[in-house]
Amino acid sequence: WQVSRISLKPRNPDNTPSTWQQSVLERFEAQKAEGKPVADLVLKTQDKSSFSLIKAIPTGELCLKCHGAAIAPEVRQTIKKYYPKDQATGFAAGDIRGAFVAEKAR
Repeated sequence: WQVSRISLKPRNPDNTPSTWQQSVLERFEAQKAEGKPVADLVLKTQDKSSFSLIKAIPTGELCLKCHGAAIAPEVRQTIKKYYPKDQATGFAAGDIRGAFVAEKAR
């Protein structure tokens, strides 16, 4: 199994989605805009050679301390130190923060 996290606004560049994963996240955003709960956004694919599961990560109140719009200056400084190209701020509760990905090749 390979397990990872992806986001359209990654903090860590290693969490940048592939082209296919990006299209899934964009579809999740469209489904959220249509009123589907973020916690219900899941995609499973399976064929003879692989299995993939992508599940949206809803932004909760606790997440906003590091990913919201009003981040404490000392937290913002630490983020900038370790992730100078950070894009993962400005979220509100209920936004799609990203997704968990589980993949297995057969």
